[in-house]
Amino acid sequence: MRKFKNLVLLWVGACTALTYLLSPTLAVVEGATLPAGFSESVVFSGLTEPTAVRFSPDGRVFVAEKSGLVKVFDSLSDTTPTVFHDLRTNVHNFWDRGLMGLELHPNFPTIPYVYVLYTYDKDPNNAQVPRWGTPGATSDGCPTPPGATTDGCVVSGRLSQIEMSSGSNVSTGTEIALVEGWGQQFPSHSMDTVMFGPDGALYASAGDGAHFSFADYGQAGNPLGDPPIGIGGVQTPPTAEGGATRTQSLRRVSGPAVLNGTIIRVDPFTGAAMPDNPLFSSPDPNARRIVGYGFRNPFRFTFRPGTNDVWIGDVGWSSWEEIDRIPNPLTAPVRNFGWPCYEGPNRQASYDAIDLNICETLYAQAGGHTAPYFAYNHGQPLVAGDTCRSAGFGSAITGLAFNQGGSYPATYQGALFFADRSRRCISSMFAGANGLPDPATRATFAADAAYPVDLQIGPGGDVFYVDFDGGTIRRIQYTSGNQAPNVVIQATPLAGPLPLNVTFDGSASSDPNIGDTLTYSWDLNGDGTFGDATTVQTSRQYTQANLYNVQLKVTDNHGASNIESISIKAGGPTAFIDTPAASTQWQVGQSLTLSGHATSPGQSTFPPSAFSWEIIMHHCPSNCHTHPIQTFSGVTTASFSAPDHEYPSHLEIKLTVTDAAGLKDTKSVLLNPQTVTLNFASTPSGLELVVGSSNDPTPFTKTVIQGSKNSVSAATPQTMGATTYHFLSWSDGGNQSHLITGSASASYTATYSLTADNTQPTMPSSLTGNVVNGTQSNLSWPVSTDNVGVTGYELERCQGVGCANFTLIATPTTSSYTDTGLTPGVSYSYRVRARDAVGNFSTYSPIFTNATLPPTNGRAILFTDPFNRTDNADLGTAYTDSYTGFTTGRILSQRLVPSALGTATVEQYTGVATPNNQWSEVTIGALAGGVATQVGTHVRLTNPTTYSGYRCFAAINQTNKAGIRRVNGGTLTTLGTNDTTTIWGAGDTLRCEIQGTTIKLYRVVGTTETLLISATDATYSSGTTGIYAYVAAGGTVTDAQINRFAMGGFAAAPSGTIPFDAVSSSAAGNTTNAISWSHSIGNGTNRFLAVCTQARDTVAGDVAVTAVTANGFLLTKVRSDLRTNGGTSLGTELWYLASPGIGAYTITVTWAGALASYGVGSATSYFGVNQVTPIDAHAGSGGTGTTLSTAITTVANHALITDCAIGQANTPTAALTVGAGQTTRVNRLTTGAVDSVGVSTVNDKAVAGSETMDWTQVAAQNWVLSAVSLRPAP
Repeated sequence: MRKFKNLVLLWVGACTALTYLLSPTLAVVEGATLPAGFSESVVFSGLTEPTAVRFSPDGRVFVAEKSGLVKVFDSLSDTTPTVFHDLRTNVHNFWDRGLMGLELHPNFPTIPYVYVLYTYDKDPNNAQVPRWGTPGATSDGCPTPPGATTDGCVVSGRLSQIEMSSGSNVSTGTEIALVEGWGQQFPSHSMDTVMFGPDGALYASAGDGAHFSFADYGQAGNPLGDPPIGIGGVQTPPTAEGGATRTQSLRRVSGPAVLNGTIIRVDPFTGAAMPDNPLFSSPDPNARRIVGYGFRNPFRFTFRPGTNDVWIGDVGWSSWEEIDRIPNPLTAPVRNFGWPCYEGPNRQASYDAIDLNICETLYAQAGGHTAPYFAYNHGQPLVAGDTCRSAGFGSAITGLAFNQGGSYPATYQGALFFADRSRRCISSMFAGANGLPDPATRATFAADAAYPVDLQIGPGGDVFYVDFDGGTIRRIQYTSGNQAPNVVIQATPLAGPLPLNVTFDGSASSDPNIGDTLTYSWDLNGDGTFGDATTVQTSRQYTQANLYNVQLKVTDNHGASNIESISIKAGGPTAFIDTPAASTQWQVGQSLTLSGHATSPGQSTFPPSAFSWEIIMHHCPSNCHTHPIQTFSGVTTASFSAPDHEYPSHLEIKLTVTDAAGLKDTKSVLLNPQTVTLNFASTPSGLELVVGSSNDPTPFTKTVIQGSKNSVSAATPQTMGATTYHFLSWSDGGNQSHLITGSASASYTATYSLTADNTQPTMPSSLTGNVVNGTQSNLSWPVSTDNVGVTGYELERCQGVGCANFTLIATPTTSSYTDTGLTPGVSYSYRVRARDAVGNFSTYSPIFTNATLPPTNGRAILFTDPFNRTDNADLGTAYTDSYTGFTTGRILSQRLVPSALGTATVEQYTGVATPNNQWSEVTIGALAGGVATQVGTHVRLTNPTTYSGYRCFAAINQTNKAGIRRVNGGTLTTLGTNDTTTIWGAGDTLRCEIQGTTIKLYRVVGTTETLLISATDATYSSGTTGIYAYVAAGGTVTDAQINRFAMGGFAAAPSGTIPFDAVSSSAAGNTTNAISWSHSIGNGTNRFLAVCTQARDTVAGDVAVTAVTANGFLLTKVRSDLRTNGGTSLGTELWYLASPGIGAYTITVTWAGALASYGVGSATSYFGVNQVTPIDAHAGSGGTGTTLSTAITTVANHALITDCAIGQANTPTAALTVGAGQTTRVNRLTTGAVDSVGVSTVNDKAVAGSETMDWTQVAAQNWVLSAVSLRPAP
């Protein structure tokens, strides 16, 4: 069966009902099943998703919670922990991500350092922290886009040191980061374990951070910039080195090394590699740290006592769990455990079929792969006849610990304990004659364990384990004499309205010692005192609302006793999920809105803080496991995007409501996905194809969730019978290995041939393009042909004049591509080649070079010539340059404006007229070394026949380096003072501009422009304008000596330094406390989302907004304003989200109470907003009258002001009228056309100061107006 990706799994039994109460009618509470003489007890409870435990020599116990909290107990008897340190802002607690590793310095507390290893909510290429979560939040999310399982919310990892404050149980508050890295694209296989070795070094492990549903080699956007391409490029076989192959980074062709899928060994005070590490001499700092690599998810590791042996539990994918061993981490070579090329003892079929170079070279390397010390298959029992779960439940090895003495029997001395989270099992592997654990001596140690995620040897030499789901730390002890009974409580029902009659049964309890008799004592009212009943079965009626902790104490005839407890909820709230309905069927990426309410006999209303939501993915290959996705707390409504996952799976929406007395009720609704059927065949039939993690002979079908991504590979060559077949093509035109999206039911056929296809496609004969603006280039080429068929193209790019280091940027399937996100003023070169399905490539096309436009700073581009020789017929005209005397001069680009100067209709572009005020520029190309050359361009130049105007030039290998000349019929007059110091070179841009009587010459390099000369002259003010660029040289002149020519005019004053995102959105509702609507955010930089809320009610408190979310992300409130008059309350509020992602959002506004009248929400988005301090100022007011008005004083120049207005102008009903100088963004009537609301902007408050935002309404009624100003980005 397929491996379950998340380690955090909760088994809930067969998943058949669509709606159910999580408090079941009948509950059975019992401990793990252990060998004779062993007993389990709960040491600590009440924890929230604990992940790791560590014991201090002074008796204190430290526990890590996944959210980022580190808690400390004074002793094993302490019941109330102290929060040692809060890392929640830095931790990305989402899916498998979170705080996973915890360690104490070996000399703690003398050396008072605690070490933590966690998923750091920071994209390595973005400075924002937290990048995706909310500061201080317990649970985080991932918006769509990018989508958790689509493009991934990219994060990193961090290993840190935290100091204990002297004489206390809290930290000093300072976190010292020792190591940062571990870039992760997808939300599984994140950070794992941190532990001190016997040698005093600090060790840490982490997973691959790759996708878990398909074979991931970096094809999903490559946001981490893995070689051989850069960020955003497309990885393709066989050269791809991204995704899961990051675990093999030590074997990359050209580096760099990354820490994914590795064990590192570092200095505990600096984070640097230890000087005796095997790769310490490497120039790569990450390579120096690595002592083991090639792991998928080395979730837990430990050391064999008395040695430096590292024993690692590596969580597998489709088939195998591994226990790996590094006998000595100081010896070379560093051991490679093979993932993703190997899994368990075998090659990994999905990755093997892709034929990646990084795997193929490993397969060919004798001794390059270290096999597991022990591996077990997911579908087989660990021990013959064991009672641990196996087939149908998956496997995930989640704990390792060596017995180190203590009270356990001698047979356990030196034994290795290992836990499997999915099987709910702790197993033992006894020591062999050589002292090493012997796989042939495996035995079940604890069956039905409480979902262990960490094993530690603690006080008394006992095994302690962390129960993630139940929030407990448990201890397993051994007693050689009389054993305490095993207590089992059965109760029905567990919850219900008052009066609640509950039946209890302890008859399933037992005693390990045959012949012992048992007595029973119950604490039925939860007061801690036993004796409420002494029979094996009893009942009680509960008449007061409360949560009762009922306990059963069972004692044998020798006086040994044990206790178990169960919770009974009598009365309290009843939770209701309003949306989504149980009939909802979802597909990947679909936005789902959650809403709910609650009732209770003793409480009429429930605030949003009473509500908590959980999103859980159930994976049900036979029996169900769950993958916690995300939680939302303190909101009655929220939204999220349905994730990608393999089928069969379904979603659970769980709502928990807590009343004022602390009683809870939980309801769930299960949502089935929409599915499609994918049919796979081969020609000839019977050959094996790989889909996801499985390989099957054709024909076969796969049911997948609609919208899911699935990797498909046609292994080649392969033999059937005695015949060898070679892959030829896929019916969908895809490559041998590619991703398909399950958008609809479809059939895919792989065609094979008796002979290999070695025919190359034809070369794209040319590559052309043109610059659209300073950041975009449109490219095209002729279609290639192939004997079977061309499946696509590989487009490569390099940057800089004369560059040769091409990297792959795109794999289009058509013969054109638009390259965006370019840097103005930079030269780019391109080449393209065609490929067919089996990976045959054509030769590269001729190189095409294109220079983007330098920054225009208010200039408008009217014409650009990228020298593809298609723009003008008269280019290349030779002439004798009158100034230099060179006879080899050539006019390389010309643009004529055949109209009189000053005519407004001439050469207009977005309202820009150029005849009088204009600019032109040329970018210098490849020049002959040592040859005197002049490159120039003109402004306000008449037709070359008349030849009068102004010339700017740059001189190369001449005395005067740059100058401005007035030209009059071939006579040139120097204007201003020549520049004699600037050295010009290839890639530099010469810009010449004239405004009025002022002529300026600039040198532009990249994004930096330098004014070299400024002169004034009033000679030319009319005539027919022409502009052209030229090269004159003392040697041969070629087209390549100018890379680009452009010209244009000057735009009117900009509309604002903070552009509007072109689309506003709004929604309204009545008699509700929540509304949701869709809003799209465009592709700009420094993005900003603003939400205005307007509401009317008879209760002032109801119009207050409790939360505004965008795809589940909580927005920040700027201000709120309220007007109460005549029994009516009007309220406006302004909320924002800085740096939202690009794409569609579901905006949800939640008010404090159900609004008797209406609620309205409006969203606007902007670009160019300061992301650090976006809010410049805010103001608001309310009153009665026909004029709505508030004054705001801006602080920063060029701020944008946006407002939020509501007017009670319902006699007659009419929309508001916006004030002068303001641009309307939203202007609408409310639900039922009761009142009027509006949003407007002052687009550019150029000079900071006071500004009045105002509207008018048709009648003198109540109104409220809020306003906020936004700072422009620096």
